[in-house]
Amino acid sequence: MVLYDIAHLHTCIYTRCGLVKSLYEGQQSAVQLEYGTTEWFPVTKGVRQGCILSPHLFSLYTEEIMRDVEFDPRKDEYDEPRLQGLPIRDLRYTDDTALLSTTTEGLEKLIKAVKEHSEQKGLHLNVKKTKIMDIDKCKKEARIQIEGEEIERVKSFEYLGARIEANGKTTPEIRRRLAMATAKLQKMEKIWKGQDVHTKSIKKLKLTYFEHIKRHQTLEKHILEAKMKGKRGKGRPTRRWENDIEEWLETSTSQAGRLTSDRETFRRRVQEATSRNG
Repeated sequence: MVLYDIAHLHTCIYTRCGLVKSLYEGQQSAVQLEYGTTEWFPVTKGVRQGCILSPHLFSLYTEEIMRDVEFDPRKDEYDEPRLQGLPIRDLRYTDDTALLSTTTEGLEKLIKAVKEHSEQKGLHLNVKKTKIMDIDKCKKEARIQIEGEEIERVKSFEYLGARIEANGKTTPEIRRRLAMATAKLQKMEKIWKGQDVHTKSIKKLKLTYFEHIKRHQTLEKHILEAKMKGKRGKGRPTRRWENDIEEWLETSTSQAGRLTSDRETFRRRVQEATSRNG
C-alpha cells in the first residue's frame, strides 16, 4: 500500500499510520443507479472524496514524489530559478503544481523527472492539461514534447483562482474580477430592490453590530474610533456610518458606546429605536 508506506515515512507516530491504514484497508464501494445498486467492489486507488484527511494525505504523496525529483541524478540540470540562493523549482497546492526553470532544456528535464517519479507512485501526468508559459523578454518560444505530444504554450493561465500573465501584469486579472463582481451584483438585484427586508430589521442588525464592535477589542473597533489627521474640507460634512447610530439612539456615538457596557440597557434602547417609525 503506497499511501500507507509514504505516511509512515513522514511521521514518527506509528499509531497514527495505523489509523490511516485502517481507514483505507479493505474498503469497498457500490454505485447506486436508477434501477438499483451495483455489486460491491474493492477500492484500491485514490483518497476519499470529502474527507478532511484527504488533502493532507495527497500532500504527503506529492511531497514524496518531489523529494524523489530533488534527488534525481538530473537535479543539476533543472536550471531552476533562485531567490537569495534558495532554489525554487516548484510551487504546489494540493493537486495544482507549477514547475519553474530558467531554460527550456531544464524545464523539459524537470517535467520528465516529475512524470517518471509520479508513475512510480501510481500517478500519471496528463499531457493535455499541462501548459507551458514563457516569462521572457526575449520572446523565446519553449517547445517541449512528452510521449511524442507537444505541450501547449499559453500566454496566461489560471492558478489557484487567479490569472497569471506572462508579462507579470495584473490588469487583466483585475478586470476579470470586476466583471465577476458585477455579474454577482446583477444577480442580487431582486435583493437590493426587494421589499422583503424591513427598515426595522436593518436598524436592529446595524445596532447589534455596533454593540458587537464596541464590546470587543477588534480591528473594526479601532477603525470606527480612529481619527484621521488633517483638516476637514469646506461644506457640509458627508454622512458617516455612525450617524445612523446617533440618530436612532438619539444620543452621541461616545454615549452610545458607553451604553453597550450594559447589555440589557443597550438592547432595551435598540428595542425602543426599532419600534419607532422613521
